[in-house]
Amino acid sequence: MGSESLRETIRKILVDEETSEKGKLMACTLRVLSLYNGVLWFREIVNEIKSFILTVEGEEKCMKINHKVLNDAIEELKRLGIVGYTIRLRSLFNMSRPVEEPLVRLVDLPSTLNTLMMIDEKFRRYIVEREKALESIRKVRKFEDE
Repeated sequence: MGSESLRETIRKILVDEETSEKGKLMACTLRVLSLYNGVLWFREIVNEIKSFILTVEGEEKCMKINHKVLNDAIEELKRLGIVGYTIRLRSLFNMSRPVEEPLVRLVDLPSTLNTLMMIDEKFRRYIVEREKALESIRKVRKFEDE
């Protein structure tokens, strides 16, 4: 997919975000993958979407994420050529054996990130809020080190 086509597809996803749960999860999946270098485990996507919505839209907009709807959203993004995934073994601290889980990746991280930075106010707002939080942590640590 060319970068113009990708930009237009992402724009449409963002415009349609409020029309359905699947649309919201498609948009948020693109955002959180872009924030984490284009690759996350399925379970990480769930947690990061919750964090993103809480930070940008507030607690009242935070939703319980239906895993089937998220899976459908990822499948649609895959069909559009924006993401891909492979089923991999993942070790977890609370499990005695590795489990199979989708590892989801953006097909074109630079173009997706560039597009979101240009046209997505929520994405930019999240980055600003995250930077503020990190700066607060840095100040506390600097104070403790003195």
